[in-house]
Amino acid sequence: MGDESEAIGAAEAAGAPTVPLERRAQPRIGVAAPAGAFVLLPFPDTEEEECEAPIRDISYGGVSFRLAGAFRQIDEGWVGRARLRFGARIISGNLLVVHVAPDAESGTVCGAMFFAASKDDRRTLRAVLAELGQS
Repeated sequence: MGDESEAIGAAEAAGAPTVPLERRAQPRIGVAAPAGAFVLLPFPDTEEEECEAPIRDISYGGVSFRLAGAFRQIDEGWVGRARLRFGARIISGNLLVVHVAPDAESGTVCGAMFFAASKDDRRTLRAVLAELGQS
């Protein structure tokens, strides 16, 4: 780690622009708006109805999505069940919200860690990521 810190310090001293280190373990893949990709979240105080939150980008361990309406009350640290929908494919799991920020275009942007519920869900997620990575 010392070598990395020394290299960054030398670059800064030389006037070179620096880029913040990436904290994510997996690269994020952008999802185009008309892709039909959504995070399905239960409405507050109910388990029966779900709200669709459009996915912005996704990786094997996390997802970024846009929130609207009733979900403005979700804050960092929120944990709950969720499903990811890519067309007809559904991936069940749990979310841990790590970032919530206002966005001029979409209202609120949320970043979360995603934990697939089963081996089949993990397999489906890998297949979806492979397809998105090729587009």
